[in-house]
Amino acid sequence: MDVGVQCLYCHSNALRGQSAGLPTIFKCMDCHQQMEPKTDGEKQLQLAEYAVSGQPVKWVPVAIQPNFVYFSHRVHLAGGVNCETCHGEVGKMTVARPVVTQNMGWCLSCHKNLDSEHFVKLFNCATCHK
Repeated sequence: MDVGVQCLYCHSNALRGQSAGLPTIFKCMDCHQQMEPKTDGEKQLQLAEYAVSGQPVKWVPVAIQPNFVYFSHRVHLAGGVNCETCHGEVGKMTVARPVVTQNMGWCLSCHKNLDSEHFVKLFNCATCHK
C-alpha cells in the first residue's frame, strides 16, 4: 500500500544526523487516524493504544550497522542518494524489511562509481570505521 508519504516526513533526522530517527506516536497518528479502518484497522488500533498508554512503540529495527561502523544519512542525502537505493520501496511494503545485505562490499560497490576525490577518501578505513 503506497500512500505517497515521503521518507523524510517520518524520518526527518536523516537530514541532520547519523541516524534517520523514528517518528513519535503522535506523528504516526497524524496520518493513521485519517486512514480507512478497512485498509489499516489493526495498525490504527495498535497505534491508538500506544498513544493512549503513553508507551513507546516497540519498533523492530531493519537496518542496523555494527557499532564500529559510522554511517551518516545526511551525507548520503546531500550526495543525491535516494532512501530507496538502500531501503527499497518501503511505502509499498506491508512490513519494512531489508532489501539488500548492507555490508562493506555492498557499500564499496556503489562508492567505486564516485569521483576520484571521494573514492580515495572512502578507502581510508577511518572514514567509515570509528
